[in-house]
Amino acid sequence: MLRIDTDTPGITLTPLSYEVAIHQRLSETEIPVAPVLAYEGDGAAFTNGRPFYIRAWIDGTVEPPGLRDQGPASDGLRIAVARELVRVLGAVHALDWRGLRFDAFMRVPTSPALAAREYVELQISHLHSLDIEANPVVLECLLALRDAPPPPPSAICLTKGNLGIGDEIWVDA
Repeated sequence: MLRIDTDTPGITLTPLSYEVAIHQRLSETEIPVAPVLAYEGDGAAFTNGRPFYIRAWIDGTVEPPGLRDQGPASDGLRIAVARELVRVLGAVHALDWRGLRFDAFMRVPTSPALAAREYVELQISHLHSLDIEANPVVLECLLALRDAPPPPPSAICLTKGNLGIGDEIWVDA
């Protein structure tokens, strides 16, 4: 699988090297990921100089066959898929992110009590750095979260930004 960085600034907070570092570290764990085979941060002629990486191909599907079928016959499949998503998410949360050196490239909150506020401040800063006008609803939501953050977590752990149908590869589903 070839992943080439975009040729225009996007709304993502991180460079492609960040994604590569995540996949490399996760491949050292029980979390199912396709291993990174090659990474080129300076790009190549065929990518017009844009960074890229190559990961192993996983032969599967982004949606288990029959998942959207109506009726009780598909209920077991939907329950199994939901349980697997929760199992993997729980495994990600339980990883020893310090031992895996995620803090070598990730911004880590200074404390659980400040985690939400620091993340919201990062998002607000990023919105202001973009060469586009921020969506007023998004900005209002961020400002509201800054003024009234959610309760702090009990610990700092890894999370997964995208989890669900279409964001995972299902093998033998």
